[in-house]
Amino acid sequence: MTTEKKLHRIEFHHESVEERVKHFHEFKTPLTAEEIHEQALRCLHCGTPYCSSSCPLHNRPVDWNRLVREGKWRDAWE
Repeated sequence: MTTEKKLHRIEFHHESVEERVKHFHEFKTPLTAEEIHEQALRCLHCGTPYCSSSCPLHNRPVDWNRLVREGKWRDAWE
């Protein structure tokens, strides 16, 4: 890994059991934009992009994550 700090995988935030039993809404909340950027950076330092080489559609998720990290969300989407 080439970054100074080790970036760990961030999971979705979950509502507490006490709260989620009160309703039928989603209990996972999405990551913040800052957390998404951090996760994109984490992927860029993977060093072994099996996601690209094994994709049957020949997509390049590493490129998408780089664009997200750079704030180019629309380019990543297209």
